[in-house]
Amino acid sequence: MLSPVTTVSPIESGDETLQPARPAHRRSVRSSDRWVNYFHTARRPIAVLLATRLVALLVLDLTTRIKPGLSVRSMIQTWDSVWYLQAAQHGWPEKVPFAGGHVAQSTIAFFPAFPLAIRGTAAVTGLSYLDAGYVVELLAQAVMVVLLWKLTERIWDRQAADRATVLFCVFPGAFIFSLLYSEPLFFVFAILCLYALLDGQWLLAGAAAGLGTAVTPNAVVLVVCCGWASGVAIATRREWKSLCAPVLAPAGIVAYLSYLWASTGSVRAWTNTESEAWGQHTHLLALWNLVDFEIHNPGHIDVEVNLIGTAFVIVAFVVLICTRPPEKADQLGWWALLAIFSAGIVLLPVTSPLLGLRPRFVLSAFPLIMVVAYRVKNQGYLLLVGCSAVVMGALLITTVTTTSLIP
Repeated sequence: MLSPVTTVSPIESGDETLQPARPAHRRSVRSSDRWVNYFHTARRPIAVLLATRLVALLVLDLTTRIKPGLSVRSMIQTWDSVWYLQAAQHGWPEKVPFAGGHVAQSTIAFFPAFPLAIRGTAAVTGLSYLDAGYVVELLAQAVMVVLLWKLTERIWDRQAADRATVLFCVFPGAFIFSLLYSEPLFFVFAILCLYALLDGQWLLAGAAAGLGTAVTPNAVVLVVCCGWASGVAIATRREWKSLCAPVLAPAGIVAYLSYLWASTGSVRAWTNTESEAWGQHTHLLALWNLVDFEIHNPGHIDVEVNLIGTAFVIVAFVVLICTRPPEKADQLGWWALLAIFSAGIVLLPVTSPLLGLRPRFVLSAFPLIMVVAYRVKNQGYLLLVGCSAVVMGALLITTVTTTSLIP
């Protein structure tokens, strides 16, 4: 008679050969599922981006038919786009240039991350600097909208993320996406930094902020965000490792200013270029002066657009303050983080007599657009999107065909 078979567990036997075999395909299946999830997350915001960029391209093409002599490529290479391409091709001067006894305009005013990305893409692909700029812009915009969708979904839900992505892509300031400007690259690092701060990924947040501060001086607000989030983490959880975020955050701006100091011999190379060559300075009454100018000299489209942008920012801040934190984000300090970023990003232009809250600076305060998209729904949302799209098209045409509206 056969004796019953005794089953020996792998632990009891101590023989590693008796360990149950893991399915060989498990890791690959999980990896495949992860990529499928990434695709499903990315396809909707990217579809929105491509649709809106196609419409903008059609607007530019229609403009060339109305105004013969213009081309889409020539219209895209306008305003600061020229300076970014010049920096990508020729770099930065080895000394501060002067003209007529004053500091002259030069690429020193333009931070290096975007031009270097164009230069690197041109070197790798063999494309012209202009075409390489298109590639960098499109890739940055694709990553930008996916991250924006993820951040909005992280705080609220998928419906809010869909609405925020659409409104962001048709917002009046989004006409800047049709030019070669550094905003899309800045958005990539800024959104990634805020998302990482909300998740307590301090190293990633600091690295993203450090790259962001190499794109534009406005990104210095990310240093403040990292410092605030780290302070909260230390005060509430004794999470000292959070200090790596604010330590890394200013790396980009420190590296660029150090490079200018070493190459030009002037520690004030950038600040002197900004103030003397470009007329950039801070004035606390700049907004009031703008209002006073409009009252006594109505009809200047650039001034009127700035004032409308200021009004939107004020209303959006009220909406943000009145928005109740969602339960899943209540403990994340999301409100303060979004408010600090938005306030910091508009502080420089609103106190600048030259800049003002132009549409692209309002767009840079993207958390305000997120919260407005979350609160405004149904017919009100459709009306907001429709009006925004029309204004964006009008601003695009006006900017590339005239000098009456500065991007």
